[in-house]
Amino acid sequence: MPRQLMRMVMLCSHVNNDGMKKIIQLKEEMDILYPITEDGAVMRRGKPLSKIPFGGINHLLSDVNHIVGAGQSLGAGSGSLVTITTNQFGDSDIVFNTGLSFNKDSVPTSFITNPYSTTENPSTAAASAFLRMSGMAGVGKKLLSSNCSVGATTIEQWLKSADDLYNGIINGVRHAYNIALASGQTYRLLGVLWTQGEHNNGSGKDDYKSKLISIREDIIADVEAITGDDYSDLPVIMYECMTAGDSIYQAHYELVSDPTSHFYCGAPIYYLKYNDQWHLDSLSYKKLGSSYGSSLFYVMAGINYKPLTPRSYMLNTTERYLDVTFNTIGKLVFDVPEIPSDSFYGQMNGALPTKGFFVYSSTATNLNKITAVEIISADTVRFHLNSVVPGMKFKAGVDEGGSFRFKATYLRDNVGDRVNFVYNGNLYRCDNWCPYFEFNVI
Repeated sequence: MPRQLMRMVMLCSHVNNDGMKKIIQLKEEMDILYPITEDGAVMRRGKPLSKIPFGGINHLLSDVNHIVGAGQSLGAGSGSLVTITTNQFGDSDIVFNTGLSFNKDSVPTSFITNPYSTTENPSTAAASAFLRMSGMAGVGKKLLSSNCSVGATTIEQWLKSADDLYNGIINGVRHAYNIALASGQTYRLLGVLWTQGEHNNGSGKDDYKSKLISIREDIIADVEAITGDDYSDLPVIMYECMTAGDSIYQAHYELVSDPTSHFYCGAPIYYLKYNDQWHLDSLSYKKLGSSYGSSLFYVMAGINYKPLTPRSYMLNTTERYLDVTFNTIGKLVFDVPEIPSDSFYGQMNGALPTKGFFVYSSTATNLNKITAVEIISADTVRFHLNSVVPGMKFKAGVDEGGSFRFKATYLRDNVGDRVNFVYNGNLYRCDNWCPYFEFNVI
């Protein structure tokens, strides 16, 4: 038998090299969802420590815990009509007495139970998912949601130097902290939900990344000045947008793939329904927000959570196949995103034999070298190739029918077995779908 030539390349710096047990299943106990290892330990910051104690992550939470939504119209839930999220958690689910929407000039004086009087948006859906998964509602903890998103805004308008929009975030924290402090309660900003990118179509990837990093750094400095607490690990939960050009997709992808960035991907949004060119329907906002809330829970629980992206690959040049191993906290599954026929961008084509993945030569990008695709383990997909040539690239995502939104694959995990919600008698899964990306093979 001829000698096989194999090449292993690590794509992310946090690949497991120390014998650490990987997550092998999801376990739900006493309504608390968390991944466990073979020895029953949860993953905290990538290291197996003790089990999550009774009460979930409540030992990490304050009396008042705050999530802030920011960004443009998708962050505000523009275009949605029906409120799918409903108050299921009593007085643990709160907003300012001035309402969920917040700008720099808002002057709230107290917290009230979330009345869900606004249209569906990612913030309320995220709060609902986080409350359900954390179990905090039963132990007197409160989750404050506020949303200062403004439609048709660029990232430049959110810089601290631009003042107005940025102060919507900081003033919200200041008011929340002061209201909590006045009632003898502790306060913590859990994370920022960032839903912005469409209005930066044409911006450079590196420029967008540097500005978003700058916004996070300024938030940390200002929140630390207000509270006196350490916020160096403040998570920013975001998405991978599909309607802003390749540079913005890649900026989002690179930020959430960096294990040290503290940016996390709730979901790529190619599998959601659009009412028009830019805005989602209510159910899709609920799905997006649920992915934000579950991602925030994983981060708060100390899980080494990253999106469903490559961790490593192995190229076998003799038998002509490429094995790609993905970061996942569940098992890989091939599925076709269920997009309704009345979506602005139409339905997905469920007949793509390569499941939306491509291996091609950089000199002949229209020649896909994949002949077959199979899942060979819980976290690894094998791509059989018709040839191996220099300059090959691996790409996830295809422009479906000429639409610039469908940077789609048919690969997801099975986390929706546990993370889901019911609406009108139907169960909707919140799986992690594979985002758009590409990398050089050889």
